[in-house]
Amino acid sequence: MAKALASKELHDLLDARKKSFWWKAGRYDVMLKLSSPNKFELTHSRFTFDLTSIDVDQLRQNVETLKTEMQNVIQSNLPDFQAQPANWN
Repeated sequence: MAKALASKELHDLLDARKKSFWWKAGRYDVMLKLSSPNKFELTHSRFTFDLTSIDVDQLRQNVETLKTEMQNVIQSNLPDFQAQPANWN
């Protein structure tokens, strides 16, 4: 487990997430196109939301939360393992 936690691959993954954080303050328009083998009707396929700089700062905290979650997953099979809380924003 310690080897996995210290691995270059894990470090590279977490570093890539930090560098590729794309959210910026502003308005976002989202249009959903879904498909399924089962017939369904999508009631609302388009929506808009705004992110403030405070929202973006909170979302950026998820980069560190990902690190905690990855550590929890890697160590989850250890006896008596107690997962650290992962609070997503």
